[in-house]
Amino acid sequence: MMLSELESELNIRFPEKFHQVYDSGVLLNGFERLSAEQIPEHIAYMEQWFFDYLEKEHGFIRRKDIRLIPFAQISSVDLYCLLYEENLPEPKVVFWWHDEYMPVLIGNDFDEFLYYAMLCAAYNGEDIYGEDWKKYYQFLSDDYQKKLDSIPEEELPYVHEDSCHSAVNIWEHWKEILS
Repeated sequence: MMLSELESELNIRFPEKFHQVYDSGVLLNGFERLSAEQIPEHIAYMEQWFFDYLEKEHGFIRRKDIRLIPFAQISSVDLYCLLYEENLPEPKVVFWWHDEYMPVLIGNDFDEFLYYAMLCAAYNGEDIYGEDWKKYYQFLSDDYQKKLDSIPEEELPYVHEDSCHSAVNIWEHWKEILS
């Protein structure tokens, strides 16, 4: 299945940079990219185990104005997702640990996510002179390339520690449920 077919099936549009990275096959920071065939399976998994379970067991109700589309995983159940919200031109990128109630914002758009992924790769000791790093770098916007280039090499592994990512509310009435 091609990404364009999946977009039609899901009635969404992936960001252009997502297409570029997906088509390149490059992987950085231990991400396991989901194939176009795997994405619907992971959506069904999320529906069953995240949304249905949390609704039945805890009374959580998912907001109607959002859609989560998984595109990569770290383990079998921890997922990177595109978060589509009504009236936003491009989806945000979130990470959802399977045992948390709310995903964490990783990027306000796919470009910011790529920058974050490179910082995580440096933090995890990946080769910043390797081919995968160079491939990811080419996908960064000029602004993020400049930002990355401005960080001294010896500081790269520590920059990501300063990044604070906030929880993204995907639930209706979640404060009342948790209190």
